[in-house]
Amino acid sequence: MFVLFRAVTYATLFTGLVLVLLPARVLTLAGVTPPERLGAVEVAGIAVALAGGALAVWCVVSFAIFGKGTPAPFDPPRRLVVRGPYAVVRNPMYVGAGAALLGAALFYRSSALLAFAAALFTVAHLFVTRYEEPVLRRTFGEAYASYCRGVRRWWPRLDTQRQGRGAGIDLEPIGFVRSPRTDLSDDDWGRVRARIELAEPLGAEALEGLDEFSHVEVIFFFDRVGQREIERGARHPRGNPAWPRVGIFAQRGKNRPNRLGSTIARVIARSGRSLEVEGLDAIDGTPVVDLKPVMQEFLPREPVRQPAWSHELMQAYWRRDDGPG
Repeated sequence: MFVLFRAVTYATLFTGLVLVLLPARVLTLAGVTPPERLGAVEVAGIAVALAGGALAVWCVVSFAIFGKGTPAPFDPPRRLVVRGPYAVVRNPMYVGAGAALLGAALFYRSSALLAFAAALFTVAHLFVTRYEEPVLRRTFGEAYASYCRGVRRWWPRLDTQRQGRGAGIDLEPIGFVRSPRTDLSDDDWGRVRARIELAEPLGAEALEGLDEFSHVEVIFFFDRVGQREIERGARHPRGNPAWPRVGIFAQRGKNRPNRLGSTIARVIARSGRSLEVEGLDAIDGTPVVDLKPVMQEFLPREPVRQPAWSHELMQAYWRRDDGPG
């Protein structure tokens, strides 16, 4: 509750200065007075200003609840905030403040206030790119880098595949892969040893007992695959015309609709919030979605059947003699 109080206090001071006192001064210097009657433009301005203000409030609450901190640089969140409006754009608070000023400019029909909003946005952009983003990269590391790859700074991604399909699934990485492999080549994964480091706020207790199992199933996200690379139909595996054209769900390629990978790796050791494994075919920095112990009872209960081309494809995949160790 005290965190929320601090967040609201700082937000009130920011709002009072940037969205009330300075705009009022701009209007006074420009000789602008309130409109005598409300027309369509004025009503639109009120709506835009209210929407921007509501977005800013939502951001403040998100910082306090999810980030356990405030938007102020001197009292930042302890956790990376990627929920709520921050799942759409990386800087929704500045977007909300800009929308509020734009609404005020419409209400007063003031070009001076519009220029002030443009100047404020320029300052915010420079502050974000020169200060905030470098600090967040140092503080949250790969978690922030992965977030940046999926969410734009100012403008939301237009995912036409989701339109009209309802809400999506909100997932956050439980950890990240630390591996000597940084390339996206397909083979020689057998000797690769990697670490899975848990992300905040997960603690070491989340891994307790996992090292009693010989293997772990790692579910991860192919974050290097762009939306335009995704295959939603059929293709030749690895683009090899010698192999039959099959549906994306009949192969294990990374260009999948939801870009999820799953691998059973050998457990080597557990240390604090880190799990060392062998045979994990995920490159360095890959976000991990889940970890599950491998139990005999969950393995196939009947003989595994697969086409001949898949044996050819996998022939060198787990090769150990030439792979990195």
